[in-house]
Amino acid sequence: MPRLLRKPQQPILPKFAIKPLDQTLRLSQYVDMLEPAHSIIRLCGGFEAVAKMTGRSEIRVRRWTYTKEKGGTGGLIPTDCQEPLLLAAQERGIPLKPEHFFPGLKAAS
Repeated sequence: MPRLLRKPQQPILPKFAIKPLDQTLRLSQYVDMLEPAHSIIRLCGGFEAVAKMTGRSEIRVRRWTYTKEKGGTGGLIPTDCQEPLLLAAQERGIPLKPEHFFPGLKAAS
């Protein structure tokens, strides 16, 4: 009796392991929209550190990195948090400057 040849099976990968290139590109564009909040939070030591520096909850600070459609600020840090954040950063020796809040503007000479 002849043996039936079977095709070798390919490994089954979870759906989340395969991401098309166009989704990756969209993710990078999304991250760009969350600036300058993302860079400032990273510079200051993370969400928890910024929450302590500004007197806001950690969840509120995280929302600064969300798009407006998702209930965030679209990457902008509220004006009432900018000065306290600058002062607290100065006390801690963090090189945060007003220019960080407005990356498109050049500093006046």
